Amino acid sequence: MKRLIITRHCQYNSKPGNGRSYLIAEGVRTISLLTKYLLPYTNNERVTIISSTARRAFDSAKVIASILKVKPKGYEVLWYDDEHPEDISDALSLIKSYKDKTDVLIVVTHYEFAKYLPSLICKEYSDSYVHTCPFEYIMPSIIELSPQS
Repeated sequence: MKRLIITRHCQYNSKPGNGRSYLIAEGVRTISLLTKYLLPYTNNERVTIISSTARRAFDSAKVIASILKVKPKGYEVLWYDDEHPEDISDALSLIKSYKDKTDVLIVVTHYEFAKYLPSLICKEYSDSYVHTCPFEYIMPSIIELSPQS
């Protein structure tokens, strides 16, 4: 893996009655703009998208996937809320499992993971560095990994 991109899902709303959240139009627009911003980081590379299975995150991943023409994979370990406790260790293990399987890994997750995973990855890979992006709400980080990563 040469590059790791971690982002929070986009703006969403909850459906009354069942608590299932979905992307709103602004969320679709934001994730589309982010994906276009990321194109230079993904061109001519093997790209894999993994996502929380929460609807708002997986819908964000599907927007990215439609633009990059790849299929996202959902993982419950990337979901964090009252019913899905945070498990940073398992999330890191999942990310590491893609080390030799892709050039660029895009992770679509939630606030807590988007906030803490970039610094944890950088601690693991001493030659890595992070680019920040101009999309404050979704907190994207582009992490360049050293060749041995």
